[in-house]
Amino acid sequence: MIKRQWIEPSDSIDVLEREVNEFFEVCPLGHAARKSTNYCVPHPSVDAWLCRAARLGRAVDVKGVFSDEAADAALNRLRKLMSHTEEVRHVPRVLAESGIRFLVVEHLPQTRIDGATFWLGAKSPVIVLSLRYDRFDRFWHTLLHEMDHVRKRHGLNPDDDPPIDMALVGEDAASFENRPLREIEADNFAANFSVSRADLDSFIARIRPLYSREKIKGFALRMGVHPALVVGQLQFREEIMCSHSRDLLAKVRHIVTASGLTDGWGQPLPSKL
Repeated sequence: MIKRQWIEPSDSIDVLEREVNEFFEVCPLGHAARKSTNYCVPHPSVDAWLCRAARLGRAVDVKGVFSDEAADAALNRLRKLMSHTEEVRHVPRVLAESGIRFLVVEHLPQTRIDGATFWLGAKSPVIVLSLRYDRFDRFWHTLLHEMDHVRKRHGLNPDDDPPIDMALVGEDAASFENRPLREIEADNFAANFSVSRADLDSFIARIRPLYSREKIKGFALRMGVHPALVVGQLQFREEIMCSHSRDLLAKVRHIVTASGLTDGWGQPLPSKL
């Protein structure tokens, strides 16, 4: 927290204790956030990350008013951004115009946070991603997973923990079967939104096991998505090895962080924050 400049450095234990206490006490989500670990083991660093995200979330400007219709409109517009890497730069604006705040907060050491959804009010959803895996497919899967939480208003009820998604994507991802139902549903929504299960099943039935780069790219073109989304799903379903077509797994962190409010990777924040 000191390295990230979330609290002031000091040689005094008493001062540090006061700084930490004040950091959590002024957390917009309050101490309810301290228990919000979803289906993972509680960790103080997770609490700190969520509180930091909640504080920064208030600084994100929105131009629209959130509603069911606005969420659907955002999803329709997001779908058009999934074919080229550079298009992800529009994600923060698209969400803001639908009343959804979006930001990026780099995860803290020894945590496996991928994203979270929380609310600053009944019509003020916030999506925060950590981008700990710099891959096009994992960015979109996490974002769409959180969009499912938003559209179902998970975490809005004060008695309902804000969804904090840890080990959602990547080599260390939690077992699909061991996740709560709402997390499984959000995963299914994200996967089916990017490439429909019926279309992917058909592709697999026709091509297996001869998955060439050219066939993957051709299928992605027909689906109107970047090939990385197809590669990611084939890897998840263990149809191809992790080393297959890795050159298609484009990096997007530098694009997303350049267009959305970001805390991490040495990127300076506005002085008011």
